[in-house]
Amino acid sequence: TSEWALRLPNVLAFVVFLVVSLALMRRVSNGVVGTCGFLLLTANPYLLELFSMERGYGLGLAFMTASLLFLLRAQEGSDPAREETFATVCAALAVLSNFTFLLVFGALVLLVVVRRPPRRLADSAPWAIPSILLAAAVTAPLLRLKRSGELYFGGTSGFFQDTVRSLVQLTLAESGAGCPIALALEIAANLTWLDPV
Repeated sequence: TSEWALRLPNVLAFVVFLVVSLALMRRVSNGVVGTCGFLLLTANPYLLELFSMERGYGLGLAFMTASLLFLLRAQEGSDPAREETFATVCAALAVLSNFTFLLVFGALVLLVVVRRPPRRLADSAPWAIPSILLAAAVTAPLLRLKRSGELYFGGTSGFFQDTVRSLVQLTLAESGAGCPIALALEIAANLTWLDPV
């Protein structure tokens, strides 16, 4: 197998991600705000790197972004059950692409249930059927990961130190510290972690 063949699914997923991101931003605003939102969604160097890997990060991101678009359409449309089904199926496909999207899947299903609580059993089909199928598909692999000690998450120093500060520092490193906004974020991040005297 060639490198290109291994990366092709993520490259194609990037095209889907671009189209869906554009559709999402058009729903928010057609003007400058929409254009800026589209650029912020699609031009982050770390996000772009996800679409060049041989893993399922890019596929998962494309599916999850499509899921958010369908969720937004469910709120606006006349057939919310159909749009919620598409949203949940896309979110399930994101999880099948990469297990890191499992938490986002759970949040999306919770949002669907809270937004439109089922009054009868058939009302829960848009989220219940994809959820059950997903649970059947991922339970055995997750149990294998758990048994082998590979199912873990998070850092050891806290959310701000391990996530926010790390993200700001890496963004500064990629940009060469040339971005004044990134520099301001770095200063604010460092102030957050100063020990009280």
